Parts: sequence; structure tokens; C-alpha cells
Amino acid sequence: MDGVVGSTVKLTAAVKNCDTAVYSQPLTAYTITPNTDGSITVADDAFVAAADLFAKGDGVDTLWNVENLRFCIHNDPVTKLCDAFRDVSVSPPAAPTDVTATAGNAQATVNWKILAGNPDGITSFNILVSPSSPTATPVNNLPIGACNVTTGACSQTVSGLTNGTSYTFQVVAVNKFGASDPSAPSAAVTPTNPTPTVTARTPAVNATNVTITDNITATFSVDVTGVSNATFQIRRTAGGGVLAAGPVQYVAATRTATLNPTANLQAGTRYTVTLTGGATAIRNRATNTPLATTSWTFTTDGTAPTVLAGGATSPTAGAVGVSRTANLVTEFSELVTVPAGQATLRGPTGAPVAVALIPATGSLKVLTVDPAVTLNANTRYTLTLSPNGRIVDQSGNPLATTTRTFTTGAN
Repeated sequence: MDGVVGSTVKLTAAVKNCDTAVYSQPLTAYTITPNTDGSITVADDAFVAAADLFAKGDGVDTLWNVENLRFCIHNDPVTKLCDAFRDVSVSPPAAPTDVTATAGNAQATVNWKILAGNPDGITSFNILVSPSSPTATPVNNLPIGACNVTTGACSQTVSGLTNGTSYTFQVVAVNKFGASDPSAPSAAVTPTNPTPTVTARTPAVNATNVTITDNITATFSVDVTGVSNATFQIRRTAGGGVLAAGPVQYVAATRTATLNPTANLQAGTRYTVTLTGGATAIRNRATNTPLATTSWTFTTDGTAPTVLAGGATSPTAGAVGVSRTANLVTEFSELVTVPAGQATLRGPTGAPVAVALIPATGSLKVLTVDPAVTLNANTRYTLTLSPNGRIVDQSGNPLATTTRTFTTGAN
């Protein structure tokens, strides 16, 4: 073993209580072969290739009771002696650690750890399944590719399990020198055939004041099939359960079904949504496990909007000394639409005052009435809202005709 004379062998922390043979070249210069009699042959490839017993090199060594080989990876440029080594275990690997399992549908994902960098030279794994069965058999000769060698994290899915049966898993590591002891068993897991459930819905269960134009949605726990007008329906809870028809769309990416009623729902009405599960109805797309038929109710908005006495409303009813150039502001209890002619301003004789509505269109919660002229001094005016009941909320509920008076000041 040229080049190692005078060197001191010091084992790394990972190599303890074992006999070590030291070699003068890198590992790549040798072929290591375990023998059936328990010995190990270490052959200098260049020596073997020369086919000359007098060739230079380390020759061919047969070793017994040696657990570690140490190969030179650097020589001191002055002394020419080896000053850096690489240790290679020639024992079976240590047992994997931290074995866990996560149940799936007729399968489980098994995770475990080996030493980072794979210093034991592991080449494959065997996964032991307990209890075993004709379908739940051990996984043998699983390549090291199941691991991130850098971190030592490993994972493999074991299939062929029986749903409803509890399983534990052990992992055996294998290298060219043998197999490790089985790892400690994982905690028991039980595979299941996932039943779809409804995880989110709009409107919510027992929701009130639901806008009559709202769509109905349901989100499922797994990807499903069988969603249609026949399996996703909405009906009036009372009055004969009249069906509110509309197209149904299902988006697999979000697992969400949407029912868009063709006509607006009725205001102030209680509705029942039904999702029908079954072998030919809503079911797990992958396993055909049916959804348990699910229903919930909600009530549409039946509350009429009102004018808030406070908030942004100005001037308030009965106010005096109001600026003759002030705009008239009204805040509503909810969003409304105000068609033309539904906000009028009149003086003491009943003659109308031309006004502009701000905003002129769209839904609003605050309406500004802008008189086109400067109001008369010390005069009483009346603002009337929804004289024809045409100011409505988003569910069509009308604002009751509302009036308020105020008196201008001298300026």
C-alpha cells in the first residue's frame, strides 16, 4: 500500500469500532467484491489489467473481519504521503430511520430517512408491509432513486392495499455487502376510498338577504363527476317546491359547480339547494364513490331599503339655516338604483326645482341631488325620494316614498 507509510489512520465520527484497511489510491482505482465466505476482495484495477505479478500497485487483497476501507484522495506535494482519505463502509447499511406513512385510496405513501450523502452505499430498499396479503405485498429492490441522496429523504407509494385495513411499514436498506435490519415500524395507517363532501357553498347555509341575482355554487373535497341540472337543483322551499331552472357548470381545477338561475329568484323567499349523489349521480371521479345527497337552505333579500337618518344624509329632516347652494345628500341602508324622476325637490308653492342626480346611473349607496339654481333664502323645501316606488335594491325591493323638509338660511 504505497504512499501511506507513516500516515496515521483516524476514523471519522461516522465510523467507529471497526477494522480499517488503507489504500494509496482513490476508490475509483479499485474493484471491491464481497465473497460468499464473508471475505472481501479489493483489486487494484491497473494491477489486474497488467496481468503481471511484478507490476506496481496494490495488487489484489482478500480481507476478513474488515468493516471499513480507507482510500487516499490527496497526497502532500512535498512528502508525497497521503494526507486526505475517504472512508467506505464494507458492512451492511444502517437501518433507515423516521419511517412514516400517509394513507390514500387503496395505497399509502411511505417516507423514511437514510444518512445524508449515502455513506453506506445503499443501492436499493425493501419495504415490508404488515399485514401482508396477496395484493399488499412487500416492495422489493426499490432503487436508491427513491431518495434525495443529498438530504437522505426517501419516499415511495405502496399500492394494492385494502381500504379499511390498518397497515404498518418497515424499510430495509441494501448495499453490495448485505441488508440492514428492518427499520422500526411506522405508525399504523388505514387506507380509505375518499367520499366526496361539500367543503364550501354560496349562499351559505341558512344565509339571509341573499341577492336575487346571485349564482349558487358548491365546492367539493375531491374531483367529482355527474354534476348536471338533474343533480344540482334549487327549489322554493314552500309553495310546491317550484324549480328554479338554470345552466350548471363544473370546473374540475377548482372542484366547483355553479348553477346560474335563468331568471332572478323571488325576493324574500326561502330556497332549498339539493346536490344528489349516487352511482350515476355526483361521485368521486377517480373511485366512483358517491356523494351523500346534500341539501341546504337560504332566504333571498326581502327587506326594503331605507334612508339613513344619520351618516352622510344632509341636510337632515327639519334642518334650518341650510346653505342655499348646498347639495342634498342621502345615504341608503343598502345599494339601490335611482331612475330619473325618482328624486324631486319642491318649494313652498309645490313648484319643482330642477336637479341633477349624482351619480346619474348605476348602483349607489349615497345619492347626491344637485339643485340647478341657488335656492331662495329662508324658504322651506321638500325632497321626495321614490315617489313612484322605483328606487329599488339589488333584489328589487322598493324604497317606500320618503320625504324630508328643510329650511334655507339667509345666505
